[in-house]
Amino acid sequence: KDVNIAGGQVALVSKDNAASAISLTANIGSSETIVVTNTQGTTDGIDDAGAIELSAAAGGIGLAWSDSKDLWAEGGRTVITANEDAADAIKLHADAGTSQTINLVNDAGTNAAAIALTSTAGGVTITTASSSATSVNGNLTGTSSNTSANTGAISGFDASLNAATLSSNSYTLVASDNGKVVTIDNNTTAATVVIPTGLGDGFNCLIVQKGNHQTTISPVSGSVTIANRSSETKTAAQYAVISIINIGSETYIVSGDTGS
Repeated sequence: KDVNIAGGQVALVSKDNAASAISLTANIGSSETIVVTNTQGTTDGIDDAGAIELSAAAGGIGLAWSDSKDLWAEGGRTVITANEDAADAIKLHADAGTSQTINLVNDAGTNAAAIALTSTAGGVTITTASSSATSVNGNLTGTSSNTSANTGAISGFDASLNAATLSSNSYTLVASDNGKVVTIDNNTTAATVVIPTGLGDGFNCLIVQKGNHQTTISPVSGSVTIANRSSETKTAAQYAVISIINIGSETYIVSGDTGS
């Protein structure tokens, strides 16, 4: 049979200073559940009392369940707020075995901050085992100053070739050539690579003369300065490679297998 309590407030008060002073236990069979339901209360527990509250004024709250079962929190927003000024104030910890992972998943949000890690007063640290790697799939953008104390090698970056399309035997560098290898296939006549303004300080690329005619590096008249210690601004011959580096103020160093 059932036990029903109906009326005003219902209070269970224990007078025993002992573990399990108040205990709700269901231990008859695998279909049993314990349900705490509030069908009318509307407070959200974020700025005021919750419609259902678990409160421990002097101690903590422990939740324990079977290792093979899950803990679900479903509804509107889920907010976890720590009021203690201490390290690890909020901690997600998996330490039961080598197959464990911790996943933050948003499979419906489409805005740029679908998942955000924000630290308004301090930094954000990502630490991995020395034998492991940190992978980023998709586009990676960054702002502000970036420094690194890592002495490990950078790998996994494929060289990017740009087979320049000549127009009237000329090719004008563009911002997307930064860091690339630009090949000039000039088998029929000499070619010119033009350096325009606005490529930005630090712009750099390699020019490769694939054809058997020289390639001249030419600045935009009156706006760009080319510097070479031998005053040479051409590739030396077929298969010559030269580098172009913007050292600031629209001044470009041309260096390598140059000729006149």
